[in-house]
Amino acid sequence: MRMLLFVTVLLMATAGVVWAQGAADYWPWHVGHYWIQHSDSFGGGYLPSTNTFYVEGTDSILGEECLRMSQEMKTDGDSLLESMYIWGQSDTSGILWAAWGPTSDPDSATIFATPASFMPDSALNQGYNWVYDIPEMDWHSENVTESISETVVVPAGTFNNCLEISTVNSWISTGDTFETRHAYYAQHIGQVLNDGWSESWGNFQWELIEYNVGADEKKTKVATPRFSLQQNYPNPFGSVTTISYILPISEHVSIKVYNVAGVEVATLVDEYRTPGKYSVEWDGAGFSSGIYLTKIVAGNYTETKKAIVLR
Repeated sequence: MRMLLFVTVLLMATAGVVWAQGAADYWPWHVGHYWIQHSDSFGGGYLPSTNTFYVEGTDSILGEECLRMSQEMKTDGDSLLESMYIWGQSDTSGILWAAWGPTSDPDSATIFATPASFMPDSALNQGYNWVYDIPEMDWHSENVTESISETVVVPAGTFNNCLEISTVNSWISTGDTFETRHAYYAQHIGQVLNDGWSESWGNFQWELIEYNVGADEKKTKVATPRFSLQQNYPNPFGSVTTISYILPISEHVSIKVYNVAGVEVATLVDEYRTPGKYSVEWDGAGFSSGIYLTKIVAGNYTETKKAIVLR
């Protein structure tokens, strides 16, 4: 898991840009800059989690001043999944990474013998590809600028002219691929969407929900809450499954279960509720195997998900 999170951080830096001001325009790395991403499911199941990146300050690495960035992954229930630190700097070629560590103390970090160019300014053009190795981490990475004009819609907003960077990561020692992904970067914001596959977690998707661009621009964007019905977990299930949902405003909420013929077979929620995140259990012990539909109605919002009972 540590390696996956390290890769996640480094991919914050593998963005190319489309104009001459430099690669850092798609990754405005300043003290005080942070990104918060959210995933509704993680680790192969329903596990709502947040991934926070924060540029804390500076340290000296091999006599060079480097910015120190922390990453902290937590479940929405505030259980810590992982934390780590990365050190890097900018030069005329782009963003360089210098070290990785489990704590904020650079003396405990793995120092890279040669700082690697993870976000080269040369990646300004669509179709540009670049490769880098980190022998200290047994890590080989191949990257391609797939697009320079993507529109991405995430909870933090709609971002136009985003870069789409595809990445394949593998172990130097074996050549085996351990992660593939597509990451999207918006001008002056950073990474807004990150989805793909890893051998540790399976399929994943991280969406930007909140950010601060740092001391240079003094601007903060907070996500607008939205209605959401989550996929039940586990699914398929044999006895009990959990259905979670989000209310941005107070509403009367109805959650009902229907069979494939459209006949109502269960009512799970039917009451007025205030804004927040909620979960309800559905006991399928008395239901035959098959596909069912869970439907939420909250004001003008409706959504339906498939649930599978399997004995």
